[in-house]
Amino acid sequence: MENKYKLNKKGSIYEAKDNKQIKEIWNDITEGAEVLQDAGPDSYGDMIKRRRLSDGTIIQLRKKSNSGGSTIEIDSKMKIHSIKDKK
Repeated sequence: MENKYKLNKKGSIYEAKDNKQIKEIWNDITEGAEVLQDAGPDSYGDMIKRRRLSDGTIIQLRKKSNSGGSTIEIDSKMKIHSIKDKK
């Protein structure tokens, strides 16, 4: 993934500054993507938004994660976490 948002990276995890930035990134990278049926509910009772990009990549948006705030999951290989709400 190109790091045009200048996010810190630890292994396969990128760190967004807050949930607002997570939402901005989600809106940017899923623009024009195919909307898939939501998954879930997750362990917090929330539905998981899912999109398929033109290259076939599946992107998911979780409102909450084990690490704290919102998380974008990219093909289960890469994640973008909100560090503001990190546990």
